[in-house]
Amino acid sequence: MPDLTYERLKNNIADESVEDGMVYVSFRCPATGRVHHALTEIKPRADETPQGTRALISVARQGLGHSLQSALGSPPPRPVSGHSAVADRGALESAVVEAFEAVADQFAWDVARGAFVDIEALESSVCEFDRQLRRSPLTRPTDRRIAAKLLMEVAGSDGKIEEPERRLLRSLFSENTMRIDPAAMQRRTSPLEIDETSPAARETILMLAHAIALCDDKVSDHERQRLIELAALLGVKQERDAELHLWAAEKMIELILRGCYADGRLDAAERERIGKLAVNMGVNVALVAKIDVRVRTRRGL
Repeated sequence: MPDLTYERLKNNIADESVEDGMVYVSFRCPATGRVHHALTEIKPRADETPQGTRALISVARQGLGHSLQSALGSPPPRPVSGHSAVADRGALESAVVEAFEAVADQFAWDVARGAFVDIEALESSVCEFDRQLRRSPLTRPTDRRIAAKLLMEVAGSDGKIEEPERRLLRSLFSENTMRIDPAAMQRRTSPLEIDETSPAARETILMLAHAIALCDDKVSDHERQRLIELAALLGVKQERDAELHLWAAEKMIELILRGCYADGRLDAAERERIGKLAVNMGVNVALVAKIDVRVRTRRGL
Protein backbone atom coordinates (compact mmCIF):
# COMPACT_ATOMS: atom_id res chain seq x y z
CA MET A 1 0.00 0.00 0.00
CA PRO A 2 1.26 3.53 -0.72
CA ASP A 3 1.83 5.73 2.30
CA LEU A 4 0.94 9.40 2.64
CA THR A 5 3.98 11.22 1.27
CA TYR A 6 4.96 14.65 0.04
CA GLU A 7 4.88 13.32 -3.53
CA ARG A 8 1.23 12.27 -3.16
CA LEU A 9 0.35 15.75 -1.90
CA LYS A 10 2.09 17.67 -4.68
CA ASN A 11 -1.13 18.15 -6.68
CA ASN A 12 -2.74 19.72 -3.60
CA ILE A 13 0.04 22.01 -2.40
CA ALA A 14 -0.80 25.55 -3.49
CA ASP A 15 1.85 27.24 -1.38
CA GLU A 16 4.36 26.51 1.35
CA SER A 17 6.50 29.00 3.27
CA VAL A 18 9.00 28.58 6.08
CA GLU A 19 10.12 30.83 8.91
CA ASP A 20 11.78 30.16 12.27
CA GLY A 21 11.27 26.42 12.10
CA MET A 22 7.57 26.62 11.14
CA VAL A 23 6.02 25.72 7.81
CA TYR A 24 2.74 27.21 6.58
CA VAL A 25 1.02 25.23 3.84
CA SER A 26 -2.00 25.97 1.65
CA PHE A 27 -3.73 22.85 0.32
CA ARG A 28 -6.06 23.35 -2.67
CA CYS A 29 -8.77 21.04 -4.01
CA PRO A 30 -8.12 20.71 -7.77
CA ALA A 31 -11.84 20.20 -8.42
CA THR A 32 -13.33 23.19 -6.57
CA GLY A 33 -10.34 25.43 -5.97
CA ARG A 34 -11.19 25.59 -2.26
CA VAL A 35 -8.11 26.15 -0.10
CA HIS A 36 -7.37 24.97 3.45
CA HIS A 37 -4.41 26.26 5.47
CA ALA A 38 -2.24 24.55 8.07
CA LEU A 39 0.78 25.46 10.17
CA THR A 40 3.19 23.07 11.88
CA GLU A 41 6.69 22.82 13.31
CA ILE A 42 9.56 21.32 11.34
CA LYS A 43 10.99 18.49 13.42
CA PRO A 44 13.71 15.89 12.88
CA ARG A 45 12.45 12.95 10.91
CA ALA A 46 11.37 9.91 12.88
CA ASP A 47 9.25 6.78 12.59
CA GLU A 48 5.74 8.22 12.42
CA THR A 49 3.92 4.97 13.02
CA PRO A 50 2.29 5.06 16.49
CA GLN A 51 3.29 2.30 18.89
CA GLY A 52 1.32 1.07 21.89
CA THR A 53 -2.15 1.90 23.16
CA ARG A 54 -1.16 5.26 24.64
CA ALA A 55 0.42 6.28 21.35
CA LEU A 56 -2.79 5.37 19.49
CA ILE A 57 -4.84 7.48 21.90
CA SER A 58 -2.37 10.33 21.48
CA VAL A 59 -2.83 10.21 17.70
CA ALA A 60 -6.60 10.32 18.10
CA ARG A 61 -6.38 13.17 20.61
CA GLN A 62 -4.32 15.24 18.20
CA GLY A 63 -6.73 14.64 15.33
CA LEU A 64 -9.71 15.41 17.54
CA GLY A 65 -8.05 18.68 18.50
CA HIS A 66 -8.16 19.79 14.87
CA SER A 67 -11.87 18.97 14.63
CA LEU A 68 -12.68 20.77 17.88
CA GLN A 69 -10.66 23.84 16.90
CA SER A 70 -12.84 24.16 13.82
CA ALA A 71 -16.06 23.53 15.74
CA LEU A 72 -15.18 26.09 18.43
CA GLY A 73 -14.28 28.74 15.90
CA SER A 74 -10.52 28.95 16.36
CA PRO A 75 -9.15 31.12 13.54
CA PRO A 76 -7.11 29.53 10.74
CA PRO A 77 -3.33 29.69 11.10
CA ARG A 78 -1.65 32.87 9.90
CA PRO A 79 0.88 32.60 7.07
CA VAL A 80 4.51 33.13 8.00
CA SER A 81 6.19 36.07 6.33
CA GLY A 82 9.41 34.53 5.12
CA HIS A 83 10.78 31.87 2.85
CA SER A 84 13.76 30.74 4.91
CA ALA A 85 15.98 28.00 3.58
CA VAL A 86 15.71 24.58 5.20
CA ALA A 87 18.84 22.48 5.54
CA ASP A 88 16.94 19.18 5.79
CA ARG A 89 14.54 18.97 2.86
CA GLY A 90 13.28 15.63 4.14
CA ALA A 91 12.27 17.20 7.47
CA LEU A 92 10.39 19.94 5.61
CA GLU A 93 8.50 17.42 3.50
CA SER A 94 7.62 15.43 6.61
CA ALA A 95 6.30 18.64 8.19
CA VAL A 96 4.13 19.32 5.14
CA VAL A 97 2.65 15.81 5.46
CA GLU A 98 2.01 16.46 9.16
CA ALA A 99 0.38 19.79 8.30
CA PHE A 100 -1.97 17.98 5.93
CA GLU A 101 -3.22 15.86 8.83
CA ALA A 102 -4.66 19.05 10.37
CA VAL A 103 -6.99 19.48 7.37
CA ALA A 104 -7.33 15.83 6.31
CA ASP A 105 -10.97 15.74 7.44
CA GLN A 106 -11.74 18.12 4.57
CA PHE A 107 -10.31 15.84 1.86
CA ALA A 108 -10.70 12.41 0.28
CA TRP A 109 -8.53 10.73 -2.35
CA ASP A 110 -9.75 10.91 -5.97
CA VAL A 111 -8.13 8.16 -8.03
CA ALA A 112 -9.01 9.79 -11.36
CA ARG A 113 -7.37 13.09 -10.44
CA GLY A 114 -4.49 11.57 -8.54
CA ALA A 115 -5.09 14.11 -5.80
CA PHE A 116 -7.16 14.77 -2.70
CA VAL A 117 -10.48 16.55 -3.32
CA ASP A 118 -13.12 18.15 -1.11
CA ILE A 119 -14.80 15.51 1.00
CA GLU A 120 -18.24 16.59 -0.25
CA ALA A 121 -17.32 14.96 -3.54
CA LEU A 122 -17.25 11.55 -1.82
CA GLU A 123 -20.11 11.71 0.65
CA SER A 124 -19.90 7.99 1.44
CA SER A 125 -16.49 8.64 3.00
CA VAL A 126 -17.87 11.02 5.63
CA CYS A 127 -18.48 9.62 9.12
CA GLU A 128 -21.58 10.52 11.15
CA PHE A 129 -19.52 12.68 13.52
CA ASP A 130 -18.45 14.94 10.64
CA ARG A 131 -21.95 14.91 9.15
CA GLN A 132 -23.34 16.17 12.46
CA LEU A 133 -20.77 18.99 12.53
CA ARG A 134 -21.87 20.01 9.04
CA ARG A 135 -25.59 19.69 9.67
CA SER A 136 -25.53 21.58 12.96
CA PRO A 137 -22.32 23.61 13.24
CA LEU A 138 -21.60 25.84 16.21
CA THR A 139 -21.84 29.14 14.36
CA ARG A 140 -23.08 31.37 17.19
CA PRO A 141 -20.45 32.78 19.58
CA THR A 142 -22.72 31.89 22.52
CA ASP A 143 -22.91 28.26 21.43
CA ARG A 144 -19.14 28.09 21.04
CA ARG A 145 -18.46 29.74 24.39
CA ILE A 146 -20.78 27.44 26.31
CA ALA A 147 -19.55 24.38 24.41
CA ALA A 148 -15.97 25.25 25.40
CA LYS A 149 -17.00 25.52 29.06
CA LEU A 150 -18.81 22.20 28.98
CA LEU A 151 -15.88 20.42 27.33
CA MET A 152 -13.57 21.63 30.09
CA GLU A 153 -16.08 20.51 32.74
CA VAL A 154 -16.24 17.01 31.29
CA ALA A 155 -12.45 16.74 31.01
CA GLY A 156 -12.04 17.88 34.62
CA SER A 157 -15.09 16.16 36.09
CA ASP A 158 -12.90 13.91 38.25
CA GLY A 159 -11.15 16.95 39.72
CA LYS A 160 -8.01 16.74 37.62
CA ILE A 161 -6.85 17.04 34.05
CA GLU A 162 -3.94 14.91 32.88
CA GLU A 163 -1.20 16.66 30.93
CA PRO A 164 -2.25 15.25 27.50
CA GLU A 165 -5.80 16.53 28.08
CA ARG A 166 -4.41 19.84 29.32
CA ARG A 167 -2.42 20.27 26.13
CA LEU A 168 -5.51 19.53 24.07
CA LEU A 169 -7.65 22.00 26.01
CA ARG A 170 -4.91 24.63 25.87
CA SER A 171 -4.85 24.34 22.07
CA LEU A 172 -8.62 24.83 21.97
CA PHE A 173 -8.96 27.68 24.42
CA SER A 174 -5.93 29.73 23.48
CA GLU A 175 -8.08 31.60 21.00
CA ASN A 176 -11.15 31.72 23.24
CA THR A 177 -11.83 33.67 26.43
CA MET A 178 -11.22 30.57 28.56
CA ARG A 179 -8.63 29.71 31.17
CA ILE A 180 -7.72 26.20 32.25
CA ASP A 181 -7.55 26.26 36.04
CA PRO A 182 -8.94 24.19 38.94
CA ALA A 183 -11.60 26.76 39.79
CA ALA A 184 -12.92 26.81 36.23
CA MET A 185 -13.02 23.02 36.14
CA GLN A 186 -15.18 22.87 39.26
CA ARG A 187 -17.48 25.72 38.27
CA ARG A 188 -20.55 24.10 36.70
CA THR A 189 -22.29 25.80 33.82
CA SER A 190 -25.76 26.75 35.03
CA PRO A 191 -28.97 25.48 33.41
CA LEU A 192 -29.78 29.09 32.53
CA GLU A 193 -26.53 29.38 30.57
CA ILE A 194 -27.20 26.09 28.80
CA ASP A 195 -30.66 27.36 27.89
CA GLU A 196 -28.91 30.15 25.96
CA THR A 197 -27.62 27.64 23.42
CA SER A 198 -29.55 27.29 20.18
CA PRO A 199 -31.62 24.09 19.96
CA ALA A 200 -29.88 23.07 16.73
CA ALA A 201 -26.47 23.18 18.42
CA ARG A 202 -27.25 21.11 21.51
CA GLU A 203 -26.74 17.66 20.02
CA THR A 204 -23.45 18.79 18.48
CA ILE A 205 -22.28 20.12 21.85
CA LEU A 206 -23.12 16.82 23.56
CA MET A 207 -21.38 14.82 20.82
CA LEU A 208 -18.22 16.91 21.28
CA ALA A 209 -18.42 16.34 25.04
CA HIS A 210 -18.54 12.58 24.44
CA ALA A 211 -15.47 12.89 22.20
CA ILE A 212 -13.52 14.73 24.91
CA ALA A 213 -14.41 12.01 27.42
CA LEU A 214 -13.10 9.36 25.01
CA CYS A 215 -9.65 10.98 24.84
CA ASP A 216 -8.46 8.53 27.49
CA ASP A 217 -8.37 4.74 27.34
CA LYS A 218 -11.89 4.72 28.77
CA VAL A 219 -14.59 7.06 30.08
CA SER A 220 -14.33 7.51 33.85
CA ASP A 221 -17.35 7.20 36.15
CA HIS A 222 -17.20 10.96 36.85
CA GLU A 223 -17.16 11.77 33.14
CA ARG A 224 -20.00 9.35 32.47
CA GLN A 225 -22.13 10.93 35.20
CA ARG A 226 -21.48 14.44 33.91
CA LEU A 227 -22.40 13.36 30.38
CA ILE A 228 -25.70 11.95 31.66
CA GLU A 229 -26.39 15.26 33.41
CA LEU A 230 -25.53 17.25 30.30
CA ALA A 231 -27.80 15.14 28.11
CA ALA A 232 -30.70 15.95 30.46
CA LEU A 233 -29.83 19.66 30.59
CA LEU A 234 -29.52 19.84 26.81
CA GLY A 235 -32.82 18.02 26.34
CA VAL A 236 -31.31 15.04 24.49
CA LYS A 237 -33.13 11.74 24.95
CA GLN A 238 -31.27 8.64 26.13
CA GLU A 239 -31.47 6.83 22.78
CA ARG A 240 -30.12 9.84 20.92
CA ASP A 241 -27.42 10.35 23.53
CA ALA A 242 -26.23 6.77 22.96
CA GLU A 243 -26.12 7.44 19.22
CA LEU A 244 -24.05 10.60 19.69
CA HIS A 245 -21.64 8.66 21.91
CA LEU A 246 -21.25 6.02 19.18
CA TRP A 247 -20.54 8.72 16.58
CA ALA A 248 -17.84 10.18 18.81
CA ALA A 249 -16.32 6.73 19.42
CA GLU A 250 -16.43 5.97 15.70
CA LYS A 251 -14.55 9.22 15.03
CA MET A 252 -11.87 8.30 17.57
CA ILE A 253 -11.33 4.91 15.92
CA GLU A 254 -11.17 6.62 12.54
CA LEU A 255 -8.48 9.00 13.78
CA ILE A 256 -6.49 6.12 15.29
CA LEU A 257 -6.65 4.16 12.03
CA ARG A 258 -5.64 7.23 10.07
CA GLY A 259 -2.53 7.57 12.22
CA CYS A 260 -1.66 3.89 11.86
CA TYR A 261 -1.93 4.12 8.08
CA ALA A 262 0.70 6.89 7.99
CA ASP A 263 3.11 4.26 6.65
CA GLY A 264 0.49 2.79 4.33
CA ARG A 265 -0.20 -0.38 6.28
CA LEU A 266 -1.80 -1.74 9.45
CA ASP A 267 0.04 -4.60 11.15
CA ALA A 268 -1.45 -7.34 13.31
CA ALA A 269 -0.31 -5.80 16.61
CA GLU A 270 -1.89 -2.44 15.73
CA ARG A 271 -5.09 -4.15 14.66
CA GLU A 272 -5.28 -6.02 17.97
CA ARG A 273 -4.75 -2.87 20.03
CA ILE A 274 -7.35 -0.98 18.02
CA GLY A 275 -9.81 -3.85 18.54
CA LYS A 276 -9.38 -3.62 22.32
CA LEU A 277 -9.77 0.16 22.31
CA ALA A 278 -12.89 -0.16 20.18
CA VAL A 279 -14.46 -2.57 22.70
CA ASN A 280 -13.75 -0.09 25.52
CA MET A 281 -15.40 2.66 23.48
CA GLY A 282 -18.44 0.59 22.54
CA VAL A 283 -17.58 0.06 18.87
CA ASN A 284 -18.16 -3.47 17.56
CA VAL A 285 -15.91 -5.44 15.20
CA ALA A 286 -18.17 -4.98 12.17
CA LEU A 287 -18.16 -1.21 12.56
CA VAL A 288 -14.36 -1.15 12.98
CA ALA A 289 -14.07 -3.02 9.68
CA LYS A 290 -16.39 -0.48 8.02
CA ILE A 291 -14.37 2.42 9.42
CA ASP A 292 -11.18 0.76 8.18
CA VAL A 293 -12.54 0.62 4.63
CA ARG A 294 -13.61 4.26 4.81
CA VAL A 295 -10.19 5.40 6.05
CA ARG A 296 -8.35 3.47 3.34
CA THR A 297 -10.67 4.89 0.70
CA ARG A 298 -10.13 8.45 1.87
CA ARG A 299 -6.36 7.95 2.01
CA GLY A 300 -6.26 6.35 -1.41
CA LEU A 301 -4.80 3.11 -0.02
